[in-house]
Amino acid sequence: MRMLSLARPLTLVAILLAAYPAAAQDNTAQPSQPQAAPAQPAPPAPQPAAAAPQPPKPEQQPECAWAGERILSLLWRDDIRTASDFIDLYDRFSCPSQHIPAAFRCLIRVGVTPEQGDAGLPLRARACWADPALDPATLKVPAAETKPDAQKGGDQSAAKPADAQPAKPAEQPK
Repeated sequence: MRMLSLARPLTLVAILLAAYPAAAQDNTAQPSQPQAAPAQPAPPAPQPAAAAPQPPKPEQQPECAWAGERILSLLWRDDIRTASDFIDLYDRFSCPSQHIPAAFRCLIRVGVTPEQGDAGLPLRARACWADPALDPATLKVPAAETKPDAQKGGDQSAAKPADAQPAKPAEQPK
């Protein structure tokens, strides 16, 4: 009886061991079957547009742009002494000095029209500071606003818009 109790587990182990090589051969026999090849490799994971924001160029740093735009305006108005004081301030911020002549050259190229006067000077100075290679044709500066003489004084009731319609008389009931 003791032999019989050992025979059952041994038979079970023998059957499992005999089946194991057959199962292993089935896995390796599959190359005869056509395998579907992947159509395209998986696209790489999208990278964030800007992982770390790039620092602005030295001349575009706020302190450099602020001082530089004022230097351009002062040079345009022939205030050389004050402009040189601002250039000293500009240099203290370690701003690139070669940007001033390039931006002033742009400001001269852009010029000024009689309608604009100096009203558009800050806008032109800012545009030339941002891009010294600016094409003058692309810069749009609004014309200076002119106020009618009636509005300059205190009489606001006499001022009418140019497109105002004359008042229609009220119809009389019959």
